[in-house]
Amino acid sequence: MGFISTLAQVGLYDINIKFLSIITPLVTSLSAVIQPRIANIYAKGDDAKIKEYTTLTIKVMLFLTFPLIAILIGISDNLVQWLFKGEFLKLAFLIKITSPIILFLTVGSIFGTQILIPTGKEKDFTISLVIGAVVNVYFNFLLIPKYGAVGGCIAYALCQLSVSMYQFFVTKKYINLEEISQDLWKYLVGAVIVFVSLSFVDKLQLSHLCILIVHLITAVLVYILATSLLKTDINIFLASKVSEFIRGREKELNENINI
Repeated sequence: MGFISTLAQVGLYDINIKFLSIITPLVTSLSAVIQPRIANIYAKGDDAKIKEYTTLTIKVMLFLTFPLIAILIGISDNLVQWLFKGEFLKLAFLIKITSPIILFLTVGSIFGTQILIPTGKEKDFTISLVIGAVVNVYFNFLLIPKYGAVGGCIAYALCQLSVSMYQFFVTKKYINLEEISQDLWKYLVGAVIVFVSLSFVDKLQLSHLCILIVHLITAVLVYILATSLLKTDINIFLASKVSEFIRGREKELNENINI
C-alpha cells in the first residue's frame, strides 16, 4: 500500500487491520477448539454429526459476533480518543466501516479451519486464499489511490467476503441454513438494541475510559436481556446449563448436610 498512498494513510490502515486481528480471535477461537473433534468425526464418516457440530458452532459464533460489531461501532470514538491523538483520530471512522469484516472472518474460520482442513479439503482452502489475494490486490490498486486507507479497508473487506463465499460454496452440505436462519434475525435485533443503548451512554459526562467501561457493561447486559426476551436457542441452552449446575450444587449441598 505504501507506494500507492501516503505514509499517514498506510499507518491508519495498518493500525486498523491489527486492531481487527486482535479482536477477532475473541470469537473465532472456538473453531480451533472444535477442529480436532470434526477431524475425528470425519474419519468415522459421520457427515450428519459434522453438520450438527458445524451448525451449533455457527449459531454460537454469530450470537457473539453481532453484538461485538455493534460494540466496536458504538465505542470507536471514545476508544480512539482515549488511545490516540491528532491525525490518528480518523481511525474511529475506519473501525466503524470495517467492523462488519469480523462477520466474514468469523464464518471464514468456521468454513476453513473447522470444515475444509479437518475434512482433507486443503486444495479448496488454498483456492479460497488465492481468490482472496487476487481480489485484495485488484481492489487495492483500484481504490487506494483515490480513497487511501478507506479504500484499503474496503478492499480487505471484499477480500474476506470472497474467501468466505467460496468456502461456503464448497462446505454448504455441512451447514443447516434453515436452523441458523431461525435465530439470525434475533441476533441482529439484539445488536441493534445494543448500539442504540450505547448512544445514550455517550451522553454521560465521564472520562473516555469510564465511558468505555460503562459501554461494555451496558452492552453485555442489554444483549443478554434482549436475546433472552427473543428466546434464542443459545439463551435457552445456556439457561438450561445454568439451571442444571444450580440443581447439582443444591443436591450436593443437601447430601453434605444429611451426612
